[in-house]
Amino acid sequence: LAMLRRGVVLCLSRVGMVLVLLCCSLSLLYVITCSPHTDDLLTAPQLPRMGPLASPGGHGALSGPPQGPSGGRENYQALLQEREEQHRQHISSLKKQIAQLKEALQERGERMKGPKESLENRGERGRLASEQPRSEATLTCRCFTEFLRSQLSRAEVHSGVRLPSEYSVVPFESFTLQRVYQLEMGLTRHPEEKPVRKDRRDEISEVLESALQTLNTPNLNRDRTASKVYSPADFIEGIARTEKDKGTLYDLSFRGEQAQQFRRLVLFRPFGPLMKVSDERVQTQHMLINIILPLSHRADKFRHFMHNFREVCIKQDGRVHLTVVYFGRDQINDVKGTLENTSRLAWSYSGVENCEEQTGEKEKGVVLDSPQTSKTSQYHKRKYLQSALAKGRELNFRNFTLIQLNEEFSRGRGLDVGARAWKGGNVLLFFCDVDIIFTSDFLNTCRLNTQPGKKVFYPVLFSQYNPAVIYGSGEHVPPIEQQLVIKKDNGFWRDFGFGMTCQYRSDFINIGGFDVDIKGWGGEDVHLYRKYLHSNLLVIRSPSRGLFHLWHEKQCADELPPDQYKMCMQSKAMNEASHGQLGMLLFRHEIEAHLRKQKQRSSAKKA
Repeated sequence: LAMLRRGVVLCLSRVGMVLVLLCCSLSLLYVITCSPHTDDLLTAPQLPRMGPLASPGGHGALSGPPQGPSGGRENYQALLQEREEQHRQHISSLKKQIAQLKEALQERGERMKGPKESLENRGERGRLASEQPRSEATLTCRCFTEFLRSQLSRAEVHSGVRLPSEYSVVPFESFTLQRVYQLEMGLTRHPEEKPVRKDRRDEISEVLESALQTLNTPNLNRDRTASKVYSPADFIEGIARTEKDKGTLYDLSFRGEQAQQFRRLVLFRPFGPLMKVSDERVQTQHMLINIILPLSHRADKFRHFMHNFREVCIKQDGRVHLTVVYFGRDQINDVKGTLENTSRLAWSYSGVENCEEQTGEKEKGVVLDSPQTSKTSQYHKRKYLQSALAKGRELNFRNFTLIQLNEEFSRGRGLDVGARAWKGGNVLLFFCDVDIIFTSDFLNTCRLNTQPGKKVFYPVLFSQYNPAVIYGSGEHVPPIEQQLVIKKDNGFWRDFGFGMTCQYRSDFINIGGFDVDIKGWGGEDVHLYRKYLHSNLLVIRSPSRGLFHLWHEKQCADELPPDQYKMCMQSKAMNEASHGQLGMLLFRHEIEAHLRKQKQRSSAKKA
């Protein structure tokens, strides 16, 4: 028992000593922590010392021995407040810098959504953002990856989307190593063809190469026992379709490692965001168009052409010159008479100027050929025209040239002569035919899609079917102006024709012009078109809603060999009517018999 008591006392004494040491340590730690550091005393302002006051007007520091605890405490509190104010300012500065960094990062993220590499108005934000290039690159990569993933999620890849009708479906096209099977058959009209376009061949090769690389890359998630090396010979077929605002989907099938086993690989090429390429103002006030028209006989068709020319080029546009290249002597007087009648009845800027020169009169305050033509000046011009017509004056349109060639007709020769005959500088040329109707909107399209030394315009015109077939009979055919409607039963896009084109004279001369050795009609346009395709100029090929080819009967000569005569008849059938209309003509007897039976049945029921 005594031993136990001594042990307890010894234990309590040790515990007491430990507690005393702990208290001493805490006291020492408190003193060290709360006492001002030497560095702080060196950098911080010195505490004022209490001492006798200076002279009554003095503002010097207090010095001398301390005179009481109250004065030292007040000065110490003032120092603490000053230090707190400095900390607040420092914290406020850090917050501003953090906010600026956040704004810079946010600006960079928005820029990646619609890539714009402009460096304007960046100022201090750009400087702060440039201090963190690594974080910027990471953010850029992350934003771009997120955008591509969003394109994949928006596309119809993993699941279908609800569509309003069957016309909203984007169809797939299938392909093998040698053939492409397509719904949009393009210029060749073949439902299946070899991928003749280089971009198409490159696309299929790239997709197949990427697929084979993926299949032959070891994957730990797949069966490690698989040892087959895939090659192009294992490719069976693929299907692909493009959603123009999202990307292209490829679904590829390969032969597997065993019989009745296949490997299916789905790839997706997402489209990136829109990028601004250029933004420019195009002034067309002084862009004169020289229309080159080769002609032989067909004086009646020429009168119809000049009627449209007067309404569109003279009355509406006013910036057009007409060059007619006529072959032969027959009907030349009729052509000259049509041009003279047009010059008497038409009005244009040059016509008003000619009238001023003849009469010596000019409307005061009106600039007759200013490029900045206002509505007020146009009103004065119309009033001047009306008054001139009332006085019996002739307003002459002089912007035409007639060239006569006493030789066999050649469209390429006529266009070449007409283009080279112009001596007024680098003019915009429009190669035309007498069966063509165009609008004033097309003339502006011609101006906007051409640029000397850079691009030429090859519009796809809308070719009209036989009006007698479209409207049932010749008696119900409306005026030509009402026939110019773009519908599948009225005509078709003549995408196999390259005769109508807009290009600058300098480009035409530099490319070598037409092949004048080609006689007759046809062939010269394709030859010139291929020259431009082989050059560095950009060829703009698109349907034009303001350019129409009027129907005329096609004659297939009996002298043609059987194969050419067959092709001529096929072309005639294609220009005659639509597929459905030709079917109605073919089965019209059966249709009439059906109608007679229906009429007899209805008469029997009534009886």
